[in-house]
Amino acid sequence: MSHAAMTWAVKQECGSPAAKLVLMMLADHANGHTGRCNPSHRLLADEAEMSISALKVHLKKLADKGLIVVVPVFVNGVQLPNKYDMNFTHRGGQNLTGGG
Repeated sequence: MSHAAMTWAVKQECGSPAAKLVLMMLADHANGHTGRCNPSHRLLADEAEMSISALKVHLKKLADKGLIVVVPVFVNGVQLPNKYDMNFTHRGGQNLTGGG
């Protein structure tokens, strides 16, 4: 867990408590330097105590707001868990990646 990523997530406006919870779960898995994580939908849904379909709705909301970038991962035509890049510079926040 990255304390800095979690602190960043808490400060973001996500549009709903459930979306905020999903962002915080992503932050809990994030690399504090790169902002990248790749928890499965099942793991995130279990941690947030919601269905996978509800989780996907909130992930899309977070991506639409520019808080995360969803990076699909395929190997030999098989989809693996997405990678999620957290946008630590969103809304003028502190750049946790060291770029300013």
